[in-house]
Amino acid sequence: MAETKGLVNGTIGTVVDIVWKPGCARSDLPLAVLVEIPTYTGPTLWRSEPREGFPEGAPIVPIAVYKQVFEFEGQPCSRLQLPLRLAWAVTVHKSQGLTIKKAQVGLGRKEFCAGLTFVALSGVTDINGLMIVDKFDYSRVKKLGSAAWNERKVDFIRRYNVFLEQSNRATVYTCYMSTFSESQASEPSSLDAHDYASYQLLCIGHPLLDIQVRHEAEKLLEKYNLKENDAILAGEEQEGIYDEIAEHHQPIFGAGGATNTARGAAYILPPHTVAFTGSVGDDDFAEHLKAANRGEGVLDLYQVSKGGETGACAVVVNGSNRSLVTTLRAAKDLTESHLFTVELSAVIASIKVLYIEGYMLTHDPEIVVNLAKRVYEMGKLIVLNISAPYIPRFHNSAIRRILPYCRVIIANEAEALAWAEANGHGVPVPSSLDSTRPLDPPPNPGPTNARDTQTRDTLIPQIAKAIALQPLQSSPQPPNTTPTPIPNPVLNPINLRQRIVIITSGSHSTTVVLSSSPDNPRFYPVRPLDSAAGLVDTNAAGDAFAGGFLGAYLTLRHRNHDVGGVDGVRLELTQGTGGLDEENEIELKWLDDCIEVGHRLAGMCCGQVGGQYLWPKVDVLGGLGSFTQTLGLGLSS
Repeated sequence: MAETKGLVNGTIGTVVDIVWKPGCARSDLPLAVLVEIPTYTGPTLWRSEPREGFPEGAPIVPIAVYKQVFEFEGQPCSRLQLPLRLAWAVTVHKSQGLTIKKAQVGLGRKEFCAGLTFVALSGVTDINGLMIVDKFDYSRVKKLGSAAWNERKVDFIRRYNVFLEQSNRATVYTCYMSTFSESQASEPSSLDAHDYASYQLLCIGHPLLDIQVRHEAEKLLEKYNLKENDAILAGEEQEGIYDEIAEHHQPIFGAGGATNTARGAAYILPPHTVAFTGSVGDDDFAEHLKAANRGEGVLDLYQVSKGGETGACAVVVNGSNRSLVTTLRAAKDLTESHLFTVELSAVIASIKVLYIEGYMLTHDPEIVVNLAKRVYEMGKLIVLNISAPYIPRFHNSAIRRILPYCRVIIANEAEALAWAEANGHGVPVPSSLDSTRPLDPPPNPGPTNARDTQTRDTLIPQIAKAIALQPLQSSPQPPNTTPTPIPNPVLNPINLRQRIVIITSGSHSTTVVLSSSPDNPRFYPVRPLDSAAGLVDTNAAGDAFAGGFLGAYLTLRHRNHDVGGVDGVRLELTQGTGGLDEENEIELKWLDDCIEVGHRLAGMCCGQVGGQYLWPKVDVLGGLGSFTQTLGLGLSS
């Protein structure tokens, strides 16, 4: 497909010739069909005879046989076909996704399924090109808000965008005299796709504006019935706190949750690399979020809830204590159809990694599970952050549904313990590791209880192993592609046949377990904070860690043009209880560097208020001694 050249789904032309390979029977599939397409504006080798409107003749385009590779009932399949169809007539169902300048539409006396009338009428680009050949009941159009039609609409949009994604990988044939040579399509699959081709990371989550206040904290705690060190969802008596802080105090505004992860990754990556989606209202809070995104170069593709209010988290800081009050508001209004808009479809077709915030599983999880399946089948890496202990406790079924598609799992200690309890992996836990308690470390941790340290060193790896060994979805082969050659495993570290589990533990070591070597946990000490800055705020540390990890991983991909897709890449690790050999240990140096960058970005956030990143930018990639130096990369921001 070459949409910007006038070759799109629904383009109409006239067959002028059929070309077979020499020696082939006419009953065989031809090499190509030559089609006169007046709207085609790309390179042309042949033209028709001159005529009115085409003094130089109309372009003739070779349409080649197209091979599709797919899976059916677990079996690999392929088929060859010409992407052509007779244009005398077409049913409404088969017209989905077509764009037609002129059409005679027969709607019939009865609509056999919801949305049929809308699909038939919406395919024609101009009212002057539409002829309706019979009468129809206008109530068909007025009923478009029904639940049945909305479901039909989502299905229609999904099918249309699947076509766009597949056409972006389509094979185009260029004719040189009588010889056809294959080349990859260079044109984007939609008019706007070229604007999004550079994007490598999409984050999806609740867009929440963090509103942090220290001024008159005790009065606010008392007025809104808040505890000094707590985290709650706002009830009726707390709803007024957000406007009061914004209007009558001196708040610090910041982007919370997955938005902070996106900003952290963008802090490291080149411009036009990171996008974020979620649902916001059309209010001042949304404008604050957009400003924060622009400051770090994050593309926000928000669904805007007209008349709605943007989600927010009030952070009342009283000394060393924090009281968090969250209201989701418009954040919970995301619809599945938004994920099939032209802009998001173009970004999804381009990205290497999808990052999912666990909070998205707390309401209508079907939306994000379907997104994970869609992205996974395109051969892309999916990273899940569990986000909060209550999610595995109360939404464990949603985690189980999405987990098979996720190859990187990030959690903190409390979230890991909650997952273990919810999934029958619970063991006696000392009070200091209680998953119901906050795990913010003290500014200068004193001597660690030896028993607690021993429990942490044994219990957390066990839980990480249990998560790593949860069932994995079979590795996909994206449609319309041939098997990908196996690239250098050092340059392509994460693959779709293993899982990496990362568990952070505040100021204690981060634990990492790989499903390909589950009995060999890796431990990464957390460096003490700079004594000059000290510990100011840990509220955004986990999100910043995830952003640093993803930014480092994608930077390695970005700086090495030999890096291919994540599908088909192997990381050969020794199985069983044996250790890693020296060669494979070298291959894991990339992981060491990504964890280190995550720690650095988290430490940067801990030294400031409200999840902020230092400006002017600090080189968080400098001095990495393992993987990046081995590759000879001059990594810098």
